[in-house]
Amino acid sequence: MGMRNYKLSHGTMMLEGLIGYFRAYRSNSNSKMVDLKKLRPMIQKRIENRAKDYPVIAIVPVAQDVLKARTLLYQGVSTLLQLFPLWACK
Repeated sequence: MGMRNYKLSHGTMMLEGLIGYFRAYRSNSNSKMVDLKKLRPMIQKRIENRAKDYPVIAIVPVAQDVLKARTLLYQGVSTLLQLFPLWACK
């Protein structure tokens, strides 16, 4: 019984701590309201600057080559299947 009471009291202490944390967070967040209209251009500029670092533009020709090679592979496999009979079992 002693261990069970310890777990219950420890759990309630943790729960009370979390409730207190969220109450403090809510009260602080109301006092520090952020104007999203002012924040939006800053966020958009940051996203645009990050997009410059991504290698997407350099990967596009490689992706096109991969798609061309894949279609050639499919055409080759379909030609082989037409030339050689393929038997399948259940």
